[in-house]
Amino acid sequence: MAKRWVFWLGFFFMLGISFNSFAMTHEDLIPFLVDLPGYVGDEPDGFTGVMGTTTASREYFKGGNEKKRFAVAIFLGAVPASTHQMFNNAKGSNGYFYQTKVKGFKASVCRGVDCSPCGGILVHLSKNCAIVVNYEYIPEKEALSLIKHFDLKAIYKATKHAKVPSGGMMMPKGGGMMPGGGMEEDSGDIGY
Repeated sequence: MAKRWVFWLGFFFMLGISFNSFAMTHEDLIPFLVDLPGYVGDEPDGFTGVMGTTTASREYFKGGNEKKRFAVAIFLGAVPASTHQMFNNAKGSNGYFYQTKVKGFKASVCRGVDCSPCGGILVHLSKNCAIVVNYEYIPEKEALSLIKHFDLKAIYKATKHAKVPSGGMMMPKGGGMMPGGGMEEDSGDIGY
């Protein structure tokens, strides 16, 4: 009898998890910005925007050298939805773009010829979540390898039930709308 009770309790608990959605803040994403071997990382930071776009970011410096930079941001909300099909394979006089996979997820890699070596990587975790990497004075292969230190599957699982209304934008906690149809704004500490 007790086993049956535990089974049904577990079943309804899992059913509730799969249908419930929730709003996420940048504080929920910061634990995914782990330390990297051989790199000194700044304190993680982030924000949740008025339209529900949430960003958590962290910069890393190889051996503490500020010139050798690896910057990572986790975006949740409208930005990943609009960049999901941003790049195709292309090569030109200014640089190149190509598609690859990182730990099973689609990734877009770009590099310009004006910088040596620098570039950007966009890992698409879902239609509403992406990891964006910018690197400077680090080889592209090393940058792709560093992304593998982040638990992409755990980030995907943590964000897949985030409350995202149609149009790809998340709703902030409390709805975000002010009476009269305006949007609440919280400038935080960004200076305006």
